[in-house]
Amino acid sequence: MKRFVILLLMINLTLFTISLSMDQAHAQDPSNPYGNKGFLLILYPLKDTTLSAEVAGKIKRISYDMGETFKKGDVLITLDSDYFHSEKEKAAANAAYSAAVYQLKKELYDQKSVSTVEYIKAQAEHDISKASLAIARKNLAVCSVRAPYDGKVVKRLSRENEFVAKGQPLLDIIDDRIIRVKFHLPSLLYSAIEVGQIYRIKINDIPSEFESKITHISPIVESNTSSFQVFAQIDNAENKIRAGMTGYIRIEVKRDDL
Repeated sequence: MKRFVILLLMINLTLFTISLSMDQAHAQDPSNPYGNKGFLLILYPLKDTTLSAEVAGKIKRISYDMGETFKKGDVLITLDSDYFHSEKEKAAANAAYSAAVYQLKKELYDQKSVSTVEYIKAQAEHDISKASLAIARKNLAVCSVRAPYDGKVVKRLSRENEFVAKGQPLLDIIDDRIIRVKFHLPSLLYSAIEVGQIYRIKINDIPSEFESKITHISPIVESNTSSFQVFAQIDNAENKIRAGMTGYIRIEVKRDDL
């Protein structure tokens, strides 16, 4: 009986501590619509990419501007490809020549009319020319900077007619059809949160609520805040939500979850 009373007191103390932590966390935040059950969140796009030039060259055309949408595979930026087209043609000619030489050397080698060294040299030159052609084709292809996924342009980082170096950033893009939700919870709630759980969220400046699904939970508790990081996702198919917005997620804890 004594153990039961002690256990009951410990449970009540835990619940009181959680409630106190929530109250302290939200006492200075009158904008929180969920009171001590609401936790501040920040929204991010599912994908966030900076596209960079894979070859040096002059920008011939930028096909999309800030806020415009595109499909996977669309050409977003076109670099002047005249030089790379010439390099590809030259590599193709070298490859054709080396293939003919290799074939001739192979026939002669089979007839024991050329040395092994000559045959191996012809084979190596043929392999090198094929590799050079593959590189030339790739360099020509990347003059057209294509979208890696469906998305939107966030910001232009370059201008038409600008000469850009290899690796120079060209365009910031996002995919926000799914929105990622990031928030922190006090460590006392760690055992109550699981991947796959559904929670309601309220985003500032948007009147309606949304459903979010827990996707990732940090395996560590941050010692300086006694909290842990959680990620969730929201379906943004209707395009109402913008990355960078903030809001609150409603987390209710039952006694049995602790």
